[in-house]
Amino acid sequence: MLVSFGIREVHLPDPLQQALDNKIQAQQQAEQQRYQLEQAKVKAEQDKVEAQGHAQAVQAQAAGDAQATLIKAQAQAEANDLLAKSLTAELIHYQQVQRWDGHLPVFAGGGATPLIDVSGLVSTTGQ
Repeated sequence: MLVSFGIREVHLPDPLQQALDNKIQAQQQAEQQRYQLEQAKVKAEQDKVEAQGHAQAVQAQAAGDAQATLIKAQAQAEANDLLAKSLTAELIHYQQVQRWDGHLPVFAGGGATPLIDVSGLVSTTGQ
């Protein structure tokens, strides 16, 4: 009668051990590939979300730039309108006199003499 005995090592035949090792290695490689595929999917999703966020930021920037351009154009149009309403012949003449440096314009070539109206600068009542 055998009551108990201890088994220290179990040795499988070499071809069976090799087949078992190959199966375990193939399962590990398959698991590694599944993990890498899942990581690639996660990375692709992150890149997609990031690209969408960037595209939205670019669109918002473009909309802001367009709005700023519109506001500037409206302000310029209002300024032009006010300027056009405030211009008079007297004001233009006054600004010409204020900016005149006392020298007549010099033209080169052609021999033509420019026509300049100086009647407003010459007083006929004081002589």
